[in-house]
Amino acid sequence: MKAVCFLFALWCCYVGRVSAADTIAVAAIDGYIALEKHQSVQVMPASAASNWQEAALSKAWLPVDSQWLSRGQKDIWLRFVLHNNSSKSQYLYITHGSSDSFVLTVQYPDTVLQLFSGDYINSSGLQFDDDNNSNGFSLAAGVTATVYAKVYNEHAHLYFHSFYLETPAYYDASLVTAYAEDSPPALYHAVVIGCLVFSLFFMSFLGWWFKEKSFMYYVMYIAGALLYLLPKTNSTYSYAGKLVFHVMPYYLQVSEGLQYVFYAAYVAFGASLVNAFAYRRLSVYIKTVIAVFLLYAASITVYQFATHTYLLPNSGFVLIRLLSYVLCIVAVVWIVLQVKSPLKKFFMLASVIFIAFTAWAAVSNLYRSVDSKPFFYITPMVALKTAVLLDSIVFAAALGYKMYLTEKEKRHNFQSYIQQLEVNEQLVRNMNVQLEQTVAERTAELEAQKEKQLRLEYERQLAQLEMQSLRSQMNPHFIFNSLNSIRYQIQTAQYKNASDYLMRFSKLLRLTLENSRRETVTLAEELALTQLYLDIEGQRFGDTYRYHIEVAANIDTDEILLPPLLLQPFAENAIKHGLMNSNKLEKMVRISISEVPGGCCICIEDNGVGRQASQQRKQEGGLEHQSLGMNITMERMRLFGVHENVSLTVHVEDIVVDEHIDGTRVVITCKQLTHV
Repeated sequence: MKAVCFLFALWCCYVGRVSAADTIAVAAIDGYIALEKHQSVQVMPASAASNWQEAALSKAWLPVDSQWLSRGQKDIWLRFVLHNNSSKSQYLYITHGSSDSFVLTVQYPDTVLQLFSGDYINSSGLQFDDDNNSNGFSLAAGVTATVYAKVYNEHAHLYFHSFYLETPAYYDASLVTAYAEDSPPALYHAVVIGCLVFSLFFMSFLGWWFKEKSFMYYVMYIAGALLYLLPKTNSTYSYAGKLVFHVMPYYLQVSEGLQYVFYAAYVAFGASLVNAFAYRRLSVYIKTVIAVFLLYAASITVYQFATHTYLLPNSGFVLIRLLSYVLCIVAVVWIVLQVKSPLKKFFMLASVIFIAFTAWAAVSNLYRSVDSKPFFYITPMVALKTAVLLDSIVFAAALGYKMYLTEKEKRHNFQSYIQQLEVNEQLVRNMNVQLEQTVAERTAELEAQKEKQLRLEYERQLAQLEMQSLRSQMNPHFIFNSLNSIRYQIQTAQYKNASDYLMRFSKLLRLTLENSRRETVTLAEELALTQLYLDIEGQRFGDTYRYHIEVAANIDTDEILLPPLLLQPFAENAIKHGLMNSNKLEKMVRISISEVPGGCCICIEDNGVGRQASQQRKQEGGLEHQSLGMNITMERMRLFGVHENVSLTVHVEDIVVDEHIDGTRVVITCKQLTHV
């Protein structure tokens, strides 16, 4: 009997020692305990039990060790026993460094407490509003409780470590330390977000004002970057940081797609900035890259929501990033080699910054571990934020420089036009003075027998002067409408159309000025000037206006001489009095040159309202006056015929189709008098 009692006592001591070894005494905790290194903690794969009740009955538990935790498991179970061997109730915290999901179950003798934390846990399920990596619970004096923790991490490379059992004093000190460490990144985050918000509103206003695609793409890029970066805050002590907890599970499922949406906007803006869409093959490639990014963004977002996946596997992450960098680098190199733009230097700088920093972020994010220091103290998110911030500054400078170049070009064109008008006006004044002096000098010197010849010469020069004065002013309505068209196109950001319009208008003024100094011009030169005039007038009608110039094959337009600015007045009448008042869907001016015995025939036709209807509209509008320009033209034709031994005749008639007037025909016949 004594032997049995001795063995029983020995067995009780052994059991007591084993129990003590498997239990963590609360009074023995000095600040914190690293659970993954404590001999009382047990571990097993999460697949061995679906809930804590099954885990409690499982036989798969093994002692914890750092080697077991580093095997790349995505989810595990942890178990340990706590005993409050103090004389009062104790409150304890369990913290985990970076777990996506942490489900804590505390089994008391008479009840069970279940708590949740982790990045993937919705804010409504978190125990603490400002800390998603911790849980806290109390343990009454003398009470023993078993703690079960199911831990899940999307990426195996994050490993399972940094599990701490902490006292309130140590936990509070850790919060203070974390706040001090997170303050600089949080401040930098606030600076970046503030700059992007300012750029978004400022550039939105400029885009609305200038109506230009470059600003629209820039606003889309900044908006996408804001939506992606806004939740990327390190601070849980600000309103924005707390808001992250409410949207984090949803944000993690759209962040990848959102990132590529603003990448697509970035590519579109960069190409638009240097006008790369004007190059056909390059434009097709850039649009393809944008489409690929947007398609991937939509596909990955749908996939993540459908499968409840938050993060991509490492292999997918590397493949997608590598493909993206290749596509973007090809586009950048292509633009650098082919595109000619004064803004290309801004584009190159921004591209180098963006590709370098995002590559840095991707590589450091792939290879860093949770407990390692950031690469050169720059975390992947800081690198991406820096890239976006620097790029926004470079692109804002580029847009400012673009506005400067546009304004400079507009001022230069306007100044050139003003100078040309001043030269034209001065020429008219000089010609008037010179003509008056010449007439006065020759009148005194010429003999009576040359009086008739002098009179004819004077009439010819006077007709030329009237023609020059009339042409130098062109038509006030024509100039006014042309300038208004140019102004409208500039205001609506149609810079290319405005530039083309201004070039044609300037060329017409120059040809008019040059031809007005000459006594004769070739039929080819007269047709070129008339065609330029019809082009300019045609922009007022749009797609309803057509003109056609046809020259017979046997006509040499370089050999036929005419008085300058002969055809333009007739073309102007066809448009002003014929087509302007017409309601036809298609308005046509046709000029044909054919051969007649001894010369040529110039026929100018329009499908307007005809002479009778045009005259009736003039009478109704109170415009019953003779056309001064047409009278001058007829007089110039008469004088030209006298001096050049040429017969110039004009015949005007209505075009009748099925007994209805269908326009006006002007027939100008030019013949050498020797062949008449």
